[in-house]
Amino acid sequence: MLGAVDAGAAVAVERHAEGTALGVLAQAEEEFAPGGAVEGTARNDGRTVTTAYQPATGLPATVTQTSPPADPDDPSTAQTNVIALDPLRALPVRTTDTNGHQTVLRHDALGRASHVWLPDRDPDDTPTYQFDYRFVEGSPVAVRTRTIGVDGEQDSSYVLYDGLLRERQTQDPGPDGGRLLTDTLYNALGLPHRTHAPYHGSGAPTNQLYLPDVPQIETQTRLSYDALGRETRRQLVAGNGDGGEILGTTETHYFGDRTTVIPPEGDTATTTIQDVRGRTTELRQHHERTLGAAFDATTYAYTPFDLLARVTDPAGNEWVYEYDQLGRRTQAHDPDAGTTVSVHDDRDQITSTTDARGATLAYAYDNLGRRTELSDGAGETLATWEYDTVPGAQGQLAAATRHEDGEPYTTRVLEYDALYRALRTEVTIPASEGALAGSYETATSYAASGLPEAYTYPAAGNLSSLTVTPRYEDGTRRQVGLDGSQGLYTRTNYSLTGKPLQFEMKLDPDAYEAAWVTNTYEWGTQRLKTSWTMRFLAGGPDRYETYSYDEAGNVTSINDVSLTGSETQCFRYDHLRRLTEAWAQTEEECAADPADATLGGPAPYWHSYAYDLSGNRLTETFHERDTTRTYAYPEAGGPQPHTLTSVVEETPEVRSLEQYAYDAAGNTVARQTGGDTQELAWNAEGRLTEVTEADGTRTEYLYDAEGNRLIGRTPTETTLYLGHTEVVLPAGASTARATRYVDAGGGHLVVLEDNGDISYTLADHLGTARVAVDAWTLEASQRRVLPFGEIRGADADSWPGTRGYVGGTTDTSTGLTHLGAREYDPATGRFLSLDPVMDLTDPQQIHGYTYANNNPLTFADPTGLFFKDIIRGIKSGVRKITNATRQTVGSAGRTWSNRASQAARDYRCGFSCSSQDARGYQPQCDDACRAAALYRCGWACTDEMPVPRQPPVWMQALGQFLYSAIPLVDLPACIADSDVGACLDTGTDLAGSLKAALIAVRAVVPDTTRCSGDGALCNSFVPGTRVLMADGTSRPIEEVRIGDEVVATDPETGETSARTVTAEIATTETKYLTRLVVDTEDGRAVLVATDDHPVWNETTRSWTEAADLPPGAELTAPDGTLTRVAASTRHTRGTAVHNLTVEGPHTYYVLAGETPVLAHNSGSDCDVSIYKAPSRGTTQRLLEDGFDPADFPGSGNGYPDGRAYFGLQDEGREIALDYASRGGYDSAVVRVRIPEADFDRYFSSYVGSHNGVPGVEVAIPNTQFEVLNRYPRELIE
Repeated sequence: MLGAVDAGAAVAVERHAEGTALGVLAQAEEEFAPGGAVEGTARNDGRTVTTAYQPATGLPATVTQTSPPADPDDPSTAQTNVIALDPLRALPVRTTDTNGHQTVLRHDALGRASHVWLPDRDPDDTPTYQFDYRFVEGSPVAVRTRTIGVDGEQDSSYVLYDGLLRERQTQDPGPDGGRLLTDTLYNALGLPHRTHAPYHGSGAPTNQLYLPDVPQIETQTRLSYDALGRETRRQLVAGNGDGGEILGTTETHYFGDRTTVIPPEGDTATTTIQDVRGRTTELRQHHERTLGAAFDATTYAYTPFDLLARVTDPAGNEWVYEYDQLGRRTQAHDPDAGTTVSVHDDRDQITSTTDARGATLAYAYDNLGRRTELSDGAGETLATWEYDTVPGAQGQLAAATRHEDGEPYTTRVLEYDALYRALRTEVTIPASEGALAGSYETATSYAASGLPEAYTYPAAGNLSSLTVTPRYEDGTRRQVGLDGSQGLYTRTNYSLTGKPLQFEMKLDPDAYEAAWVTNTYEWGTQRLKTSWTMRFLAGGPDRYETYSYDEAGNVTSINDVSLTGSETQCFRYDHLRRLTEAWAQTEEECAADPADATLGGPAPYWHSYAYDLSGNRLTETFHERDTTRTYAYPEAGGPQPHTLTSVVEETPEVRSLEQYAYDAAGNTVARQTGGDTQELAWNAEGRLTEVTEADGTRTEYLYDAEGNRLIGRTPTETTLYLGHTEVVLPAGASTARATRYVDAGGGHLVVLEDNGDISYTLADHLGTARVAVDAWTLEASQRRVLPFGEIRGADADSWPGTRGYVGGTTDTSTGLTHLGAREYDPATGRFLSLDPVMDLTDPQQIHGYTYANNNPLTFADPTGLFFKDIIRGIKSGVRKITNATRQTVGSAGRTWSNRASQAARDYRCGFSCSSQDARGYQPQCDDACRAAALYRCGWACTDEMPVPRQPPVWMQALGQFLYSAIPLVDLPACIADSDVGACLDTGTDLAGSLKAALIAVRAVVPDTTRCSGDGALCNSFVPGTRVLMADGTSRPIEEVRIGDEVVATDPETGETSARTVTAEIATTETKYLTRLVVDTEDGRAVLVATDDHPVWNETTRSWTEAADLPPGAELTAPDGTLTRVAASTRHTRGTAVHNLTVEGPHTYYVLAGETPVLAHNSGSDCDVSIYKAPSRGTTQRLLEDGFDPADFPGSGNGYPDGRAYFGLQDEGREIALDYASRGGYDSAVVRVRIPEADFDRYFSSYVGSHNGVPGVEVAIPNTQFEVLNRYPRELIE
């Protein structure tokens, strides 16, 4: 039996291995209260955190934590939080942060979170979140989540589970008083064999199972398995039930150490090979979609600690990585960028990076680990950051300043609200910039729902200040329009499942004069089918594009019928989905061979492309002008193999040469075209700063502290970029002019200029503006582009604003397009510098210079950081809505009783972030701690180059509660050393409440912040982590596919079984990772997961976040074997991470070496109404018997074309009511409600305009009445 701990006793020394030699890096002492709780921790670096308990013995009523001061010389910079506890259960009921903001939490009888009031709401008001758990015999298990809706009232969502506690259905608020649902159906073995994509149902969400009619389901996925329960076939099917059209099939074949996946037509067949430790050692991309076909191979090698050491692409180019003994990356050898060296301090903060040019960046931090200064190798300050000075917002970022030639360019937060959302920000430009100097203030206000209520843009040039008010759809929270002064009104209509059907832009909500973009979608795939750009009384569409695809989703043709001419563009691809042929022809149906096509249309062309193994473009042929361009590169396997060195262009008359040069870091420093040389200069941060033309004229760029372009200078003008506004000062002028851009959705913009001009730029599926409409005159200009972004045919005489290809900024002075982080040359289809984001599992993406993997029709890269599938993205909005309350809420319902009975322990976090580890929380902290940390920091951090940014609102809100609810007893140890052994439990029973609060907020987090591929906060594992499959093999997590079977265990019952993967989740931003060292029978092994990934801790018999696993914690394998955690470290890395959703117990095993470890997968229809005014005396017969073709014969005066004309949706209802009020009608209107999927399938092609207004009328031929009469009819007033 342990003896009592004396008050004031100081114990504990913390040590870990140094980066280059074994040694002691830091020591810590902890002081204990009489009850044994830690009340003070001090490190030899002088940082101390204190915890005070009141009363000092027994269960405390309050716990007060005080952080180290941000400035060691100023004690007032410390931050304090007070937690009030339920005296009976020691659950937190109120927290007060260092600024006095309070969060209130209420629990039910089982200790589960039932109500949460965040600091922006009073406990007498409706709670921010409310949770109900329903376990009633004979009914589905249901978890209800209530949030504050658009109207200020509560919206409810449900997750329903079957008798085996498998997720069976989700129900979320939908439009028109209905609901959005998804289903999962299981076979006799308990494996999901069918899933339904989101569809619309009548009535509000309830806790009872909704059984859809067959026509309601548009898209389903069918799954098949082999005898071992492994997925062998996955089919995308249009429609419900066992019939339907098969839209695509994926087959998986298993061959021991390798797995081959044959995807739908148009995608790449792959084989992955694993070594004896289950790591991917080779990725083969096959030239054909058949087993045994020829392939291109990429290989992978690893360090003894399973860190990636080497990648070799199909051409023989290598990427090599080196690490210190703590697993921190010290050197990265890139074939194009050379060697980059990173140096860390004892707190694991990156203190400097040096690239192959010898350019050094040095970082400084305050006492809380927050980045305060960026300087170059010579010590010159480049940027600084300031904190804690905004009134009422201690702990928040206050200002970020770029220093250029001694002048400050500052972005400052003037005001935060109670949830630490920035309400007012200001950009200040120094007096040296002449008429551009001054301060530009923007503001944002928020509604009770948390949605932005208004945006205010600053006055600039002759533009006055502008306030824009978004409008939202109740229930779905979709933005349905914008209102603003200065002639701004937009409206967006959606299908019932969330696909945007029409964008409208006009000067006044009551005006008829408008521009529209109207979309329809393919049945089943839900891909964009047609996009129709129209102006009021224009006499026809400016663009009417029809899209065709292969099974994989590659765009194969775009047919355009417009006022300026008609054409069909056709596209062909190779086995890696790279564009090889593109041409425009007059025929609507694409020719099998472009040589057989009749080139034509408004801007005919025929271009062919060829590539090498790594993705370098080798040749480009312009057949319409008999021109060939041949590209040259250094030898593969040697230095800079992807750098374009020359292009030889040959025509029948001329042979010309273009040449290019690069610095040691892979940045383009010279481009010689047309006999003239353009020179480019880059700063230490890898951003373009100067372009000098052959005649000596220069274009210069300056960036803000975060790397966003702020100033552009050409010989004729200087431009200030404020994101939403561009302010231009002509050379020698004293007055600036301004252009403002307002996002109308879908890539469409309202462009306001300070001479009073207002224009609408209407975009294609890639986000490239193709039609510009003058809002006052409705005159239009059209612009056509080639696949890689060059203007095709004659350009418009004028164009509003500077936004061009995929929304980037067109720099006419340099001939380049600025796409977010990089500069793009549409003439070569390449960026001028390397992509800072690498996906080492994609051999074409790691090329670094190519645009969108050489497939610019299907993918787009508007940020210069990664490309995305545009076609798939069009459909993602509804998924984000319907998935918002999924797994984590359901997990709460199943596992709460276990959480409530966990041994008492506390969750401890730190206060701040650092560049390497985003150290806003202790390594042992879970998702709750991360949210608390980012709430405190107000910004997240990247790996090599930290970039402050505002955290999502939900994270700030959660963090505000959790930060103040978590005793920060061991902050210094957490911040400096990441040593698991440094943190001791205190006995405060906060676990259940904190988990419940986390679940509460997760339940309402939109999918845009979870597992969506960019910026997601996702519980995940790094690529290469092996998953134990049901057949006893293992596979890298990134290669596990939906329908695969994995081994899963319910740790509460001990039942182990094969379970099916129902979702693959991947994210690509900076991640906070924990590296677990595990003692196994074969020695020590390493497992790397995001800090918040739950792992089963057999010692406490609870799910524990990876970062919270202490040394000695026992982990479990399927056979019951236990392994122990030896140590863990934390770091931050910009990397892809992966997670799975597994049906049943929602668990799966990952391998530490050869030892399985049990982990949790936590982390991650609509009716169209048409209206008809019946002819006199026909209403009752129509209601009872339906529409009779004899009443619409196709002759006579009434219906000469054999069609019945219906009003469509709300606008159409008004039209029908108007007709009903006229003579010859029954003074009644009949409504027919058609499931949106059926409407798209059977009737969408008949949608037209009424009195010039498109999309409000549908003319259904009498041959379709048999289908029409399937659907219910009702009389409306």
